[in-house]
Formats: sequence, C-alpha cells, structure tokens
Amino acid sequence: MIGQLLSLNQIDSQPIDTTTQVDLSTLLSRLVVDANFEALHHQAKVTLEQPESLLIHGSEELLGRAIENIIRNAVHYSPEGGTVTVQVKPQNDKSVMIRISDEGEGVPQQQLEKIFEPFFRVADARDRRSGGTGIGLAISQRSIKRHHGTLSARNRHDGGLEMTIALPAL
Repeated sequence: MIGQLLSLNQIDSQPIDTTTQVDLSTLLSRLVVDANFEALHHQAKVTLEQPESLLIHGSEELLGRAIENIIRNAVHYSPEGGTVTVQVKPQNDKSVMIRISDEGEGVPQQQLEKIFEPFFRVADARDRRSGGTGIGLAISQRSIKRHHGTLSARNRHDGGLEMTIALPAL
C-alpha cells in the first residue's frame, strides 16, 4: 500500500517525455499475455482486438501500469469462466479508444463516478472479494490524464463494467 501511495503522489510530478513514441499495439499485446496467466486462476481469459500498429507519445512504463491495473481489475471481477475483452480502435479525431470490458456484476450506478477517487471501494459484492486498497483506479486515471487522455467507466447493458481510455494518437 505504501508503494501505491508513493506512486499516486509521484505521477503528477514525474516528467513525461512527449517525444517518446510508444507502440501501443505491442504494449497491449504484452499486457494481455501477462493478464492471461492471472486469468487462468479464475478460469477466465483475456482477448485482444486491435490494429497491427498504433503509435502514441508518452511513457510506456506509466501507461503500461495504468492499463495493466484496469485489465487486472477486470479479470479479478469477472466470473469464473468469463472473458475480459480489450478492444482498440483508432478514431477519426487522431485519438485512440481502448475499451476494457468484463462480464462481472458491474458497479452500482450511484457509485460509478466515485471509483476513481483514492481509497474509494465499492460497497457491494465486488468489494467483498477484493483485497485491494482502492488506489489502483486513481493511479490509472492520473497516469492517463498525464498523457492528455481520459478514463471513464460505465455499466454494460448485458452485465459487467466497461472502462474506456481515450488517448491522443500520432
């Protein structure tokens, strides 16, 4: 937890080299391979739908930690045998949209906007299974904002939660 607190405080002060190119496709492929090892414990799987190559500017380490945390949460809250889907789509406005969706229970609507607040933990079944600190999504959101992006969440109509990341693309 101390490490996460330090990460939360360091994100805003850590310089980001906006000239460094990050191959988002390669980064996401690696994160999904790693997530599938964890998903085996839940008898779940993580799928990835993306273009062959997609470049952005920023910190591969910072973005990697942010996206990894979101994927791990999705795996953690998916039911046994469930699928986490990571979809990447370039947008016409020179941005890229990353959608990470799970098949879990979702988040109560009145708590949805609070999930990005440090130390906030959902007070339903999602929380009871979690050993988390409530800092991970705050770290992810701040990291993505540092890259001039956004992170949002919504409950899916067919169940589960969908996290959407929008980032500027090259």
